[in-house]
Amino acid sequence: MTDLDVILEATPTITTLEQLATVGNRKSDLTVALIRDELPTSTYSLLTPNDVKTLVDNNITVFMQHGFSESTAYSDMDYANVGVEFVDDFGMLCSMARILVKCQPFTVEQLELMKENQVLFSTQYIENVTNDYATMMKTKRMTAFGINMVNEADGRSKLMRILSETQSLDMKNVSISNFVLPLLMSLIFSPRLRFALQRDPALMNSVYCFEGTICNFEMAEHLRIPFCDIFSLCWDLN
Repeated sequence: MTDLDVILEATPTITTLEQLATVGNRKSDLTVALIRDELPTSTYSLLTPNDVKTLVDNNITVFMQHGFSESTAYSDMDYANVGVEFVDDFGMLCSMARILVKCQPFTVEQLELMKENQVLFSTQYIENVTNDYATMMKTKRMTAFGINMVNEADGRSKLMRILSETQSLDMKNVSISNFVLPLLMSLIFSPRLRFALQRDPALMNSVYCFEGTICNFEMAEHLRIPFCDIFSLCWDLN
């Protein structure tokens, strides 16, 4: 049994999507938006069409901007064939999807267009996070995950290991997608974010902002703001 099978087996059957007729009325907790990078410089895709199909097959609505994997091995048509819905307007995507997925970090300008309680799923680099960035996340109570912050037992970034050790582009895409998909499934099917974090050490390892509070020690030091441990934010110690 795979990690994904365990997640799906423990997840209650969800049928509400079948009862919703229009995009405007869809349940946002079961939607994901795949956002293209401003510059198509990424050499890998976070989700292959095959794994996007897994999301769609589990009644998750997947929106995508054209060019999401423009610089990798997959075309827009590859994703269209597995059931994504194309929406290019970023502000509209924010209003329709709870979870936003992007290879490169989101920009401050993009944060300004987001709704409250948005969940961000991308790479992130501590030295690039400014106080304006952190303030915007705090104001909108965002939760943000840095995919490159998930470390293995030796402290090395799992994403960086895959990129450095996997030779072919196809294998890189498959390996990264197999790593990312279970994390997304945990987030999507958890009734509360803190439950997903409690169950998944990789998510706990990668979260740097929880409902508006910076919870990564190095990032807090970089910003010179108080650090709040993630356990005190989402773990019931009583």
